[in-house]
Amino acid sequence: MTTTVKQPRVRLISRELKLVALMAQHWFREFDQLFRFPANYTTLDLETSGLNPATKLICTYGYTVVRDHKPVETREVVLDWSRHPDADIIGLQKDLSDVQRAFERKGKVLHHTYEYLTSQGIDPIQALNDLLLLVETAENNKEILILHNGWAFDIEFIKAAFHNWLRIRWEFEPNLIYDSGIIEKASQLPERFAPLPLPGETMKAFATRIHAIRSHVKWNLDTHCAERYGLMQKANLITDDMHKASTDALAVHYLVEEHYKLANIADQLDPDSQDNQSVVGE
Repeated sequence: MTTTVKQPRVRLISRELKLVALMAQHWFREFDQLFRFPANYTTLDLETSGLNPATKLICTYGYTVVRDHKPVETREVVLDWSRHPDADIIGLQKDLSDVQRAFERKGKVLHHTYEYLTSQGIDPIQALNDLLLLVETAENNKEILILHNGWAFDIEFIKAAFHNWLRIRWEFEPNLIYDSGIIEKASQLPERFAPLPLPGETMKAFATRIHAIRSHVKWNLDTHCAERYGLMQKANLITDDMHKASTDALAVHYLVEEHYKLANIADQLDPDSQDNQSVVGE
């Protein structure tokens, strides 16, 4: 009698997803002892009145607290700058009108309009103090914060807001922010840019290096990542809700869970392969 040995099923994984898997595995191992990451973490997202943290304002922020890979709390905080006597309200209204026109040209919905801020918002200093408490608590607990394009954008806005409005100089620990966006960008870069982390490189240094590389790759959350991983279906969200801080924070959670799945198959991949696709056993 001949015994047939059942062969494992295999599937193909693209070069880009292979690189995501290898990077996620690397950073998850780096952060493994911090607050039982990657099972537990907090995602954070900001919506602003423009792109320059020195002159523009945080309008809303949203966060999702994750425990044992499950979202247990998602919240949005809206900043009503009309309540602050030193805020340039005329400038803010103009900035938000400019942002709205830019969104509309791309077929996107702007949720943080001036009317939304004044009808739904709280005192901005209270909101920023609450954000400071969230950040302080995460750093004191060694809990990973996850942001999409966090190091180049959100972190700079948070630091500027703390300095300009709370008179606090704040520096984030270089290995307490997992930047899901920079992982997605790096995964699409050619080998000549060394897309994988270099020996001894912190997440901050890695993000700074990769962000500085000029490229035409798309790695935004609402289109690239949503389409690549089916985030809208997994999170039960609709596209028009994207760019709302709480929605994006929840979507980042589902993105990180996809990174987690890929990290779990990274050992089956050949990091030195130059092929566009790798075979993964199942």
